[in-house]
Amino acid sequence: MSSALQLLGSLGSIGYFIVLPVLGLMVFGYALQRWLTLDMPTLTRLNFYLVVPAFIFVSVLTTELKSSQIALVVGFTLVVQLIGGLLAWGVMKARGVPASQHPAAVMAQIFFNSGNYGLPLQGFAFREQGLSGPAMSLQVFVIIVQNITSFSIGIVLAALGGRDEHTPRPSARQMLGHVFSLPPIWTVTAALMLRFLATSLPPDTFDAWLVPLQPWWDMLKIAKDGFMVIAMVTLGAQLATVKRGGLRYPVTTSIVLRLVASPALALGLIWGWHGLVGIDPFVAQVLLIASATPTAVNAMLLCLQFDNHPDYLARAVFWSTVVSPITMTAVILLSRTGALPN
Repeated sequence: MSSALQLLGSLGSIGYFIVLPVLGLMVFGYALQRWLTLDMPTLTRLNFYLVVPAFIFVSVLTTELKSSQIALVVGFTLVVQLIGGLLAWGVMKARGVPASQHPAAVMAQIFFNSGNYGLPLQGFAFREQGLSGPAMSLQVFVIIVQNITSFSIGIVLAALGGRDEHTPRPSARQMLGHVFSLPPIWTVTAALMLRFLATSLPPDTFDAWLVPLQPWWDMLKIAKDGFMVIAMVTLGAQLATVKRGGLRYPVTTSIVLRLVASPALALGLIWGWHGLVGIDPFVAQVLLIASATPTAVNAMLLCLQFDNHPDYLARAVFWSTVVSPITMTAVILLSRTGALPN
């Protein structure tokens, strides 16, 4: 009886002190949208063209992570996406879901909300241990992988599904044009190039180059600091625009795959990775939590742009986000109770 009460107490503490602050900002954004009818294209562009690029740029340049840690996070995230995508495709095919919906189902699985949901969640999850900074630094590279794959592989998947056989699909040249017109690709490239210069040039020379750029750097840091509030409120406002009704989609299956199967897959991979090369327990915790976040809004936006069952993705985003406080609380507790390798 005492162990059951202790478990409930742990779940309640995680839900209240870690998940609630994230959920509260989303609810605030949801209420603002219902009350004031915010201009969603403007909010989305503010995130996409200013706040997210500034966050990625500053975070890549200032991270103190080792190259081996960065490689582990990037490699792990890519493997989770690959296996998760194959799993989603196979499950939807086995269930008899129309083939035109398969790419959208894969997108609902492999593109998860690592930024405006996962980042603040990591900060709160490790606040008591004083490890919010390192946890968020690791999460930044999950965000980078998600952004790069969303606006490369995601564009291909979005262009493949949805349309009927008589509607022409975008050409490879058009899809590449979309990929290279989006800010995240160029932001990551510029940040990595500057980081390479910083390690290649003498420190005095590089610092001298940066002096005239200090006001621009300060501007980017101010934009970065607004990431959490703007992103979470925008997510809540976007959820308020989801429409009910219409075609029936395998939304429940997508939610189970994203919120249950994905962290289960990540847990198995962590143990396998540990058996092969070893893995730091703290990094393992961060990776498990990162894998369990709900479907990303970017997946819905790409499907909307390419007319690939956007209602399906909108519902997957909405309901996976609504259910996620329960599953995220359980995953955070799991990460703390001996389920991961020491």
